[in-house]
Amino acid sequence: MSRSVLVPGALLIPALLGQCKKNEAEQAAEQVAQVGAICDGMNDLSLAYVAGVMEIEVDSLDAPGKRDELKKACKTMPVEVARCAERLALDDAACDKALESFLGMTDTNPQGEGPKPSWVLEPPFEVFDVEVGADGRVAIAGEQGVGVVDGGGLSWSATLDDGSARVSWWKDQVLTGSKGTLRAFDASGKEAWSKALGDEGTWLSAIEPGPGGTIVVVTDGGTIVRIDGDACAAGSEGCATTVATVEALGGRSVEVLPSGALLASGDSGVALVSATGELLAERAADYDAGFPRGGRVVVGNDVLSADPECAKGSDACLTVLLTVKDLELVAPLAIDGGLVYADTYGVIVSTGTHAWKIDAGNDSDLLTDGGTIYSVGHELGLDAMDAPPQVRAIDVMTGKTRWITTLGSERASLLTSPLAVLQGGQLIVSTRKQLFSLPVGG
Repeated sequence: MSRSVLVPGALLIPALLGQCKKNEAEQAAEQVAQVGAICDGMNDLSLAYVAGVMEIEVDSLDAPGKRDELKKACKTMPVEVARCAERLALDDAACDKALESFLGMTDTNPQGEGPKPSWVLEPPFEVFDVEVGADGRVAIAGEQGVGVVDGGGLSWSATLDDGSARVSWWKDQVLTGSKGTLRAFDASGKEAWSKALGDEGTWLSAIEPGPGGTIVVVTDGGTIVRIDGDACAAGSEGCATTVATVEALGGRSVEVLPSGALLASGDSGVALVSATGELLAERAADYDAGFPRGGRVVVGNDVLSADPECAKGSDACLTVLLTVKDLELVAPLAIDGGLVYADTYGVIVSTGTHAWKIDAGNDSDLLTDGGTIYSVGHELGLDAMDAPPQVRAIDVMTGKTRWITTLGSERASLLTSPLAVLQGGQLIVSTRKQLFSLPVGG
């Protein structure tokens, strides 16, 4: 006669747990073996993929021990990531997800639908500079013209010969330059006044608002001119005062700081110049300096912060805030007690109180309204040649994507970055041939 045997739970549970642990250990050992086999069999292209993921600097795979170093690093990857590296997975959703998890990145999927542009305009000339006025009107300038967009329509435009492709607002007038002359246009597009600042071959490389309602102009020769707009409008001969000529400013992008000092950057370096025209500091560059913004500028792997109150020649003039390999040449944002920067792989990183990183997937300019970071740029990857620019809205606190909006349907120019200006609840983006207004915030 057979009979059933009741095994007490107290005896059964440890046996089951032991079996589970054994199974987990076997699975882990199996995965380690799989990863080892994948990594040991990798070709050079896959090893280069590993180097990128693990941020290992490689000058040559033929360097002694370099392949072994990369294979060892590969063996620390989860099997899913190792498989992606083995087959050089690009633009693969499953691999993107696995990499995000392995690298500790936030989810890139948008939490909601992004806003549609409130208007789109094709300007009558290629746009190289954009400035939004206090009333929301948008001034645009290029080498062939200047104009104003109001509510999505072209309010007026004027043709220029050899335009400086720089534009700024002064009161309700638009300022630009051509053939060495500063020109002011009124609300109807009529030239209200002008002031010659050089011969016809002179290029006005910067036209910026200065302290006390003045206008600061820098020529391609590095000459700083302070303009009294009211006096020029009244026809006064003495309305333009030459401050100094600083060779280090010549032909560079210039930001006028609140104190009136100038931070300039170009292919060969960065310079900080006082409001009186004294060269305070320089930093050499090798075609790896970004545009200055907010008193910060990227040079190589360094983020520099300018202090115009520094003693001439001191290290305090251009302080290194952060050193990171493969920095995108975009001035980082100072927010949340730290910096938010982008790298050349399309990753955006926050070093603030709420640290995070996200694979934004585009070479981005960065703007913020305090609660949201707007990443504006070209999409990276295999489809980049056909992809229009996009805007990604990222939560400052969490690093999660709130929404993504694609701008238009035209292929983005990979040789130039879109221009972006954020003001008054509208994000203006120019791709040279198209202008978009995107309602944001609120």
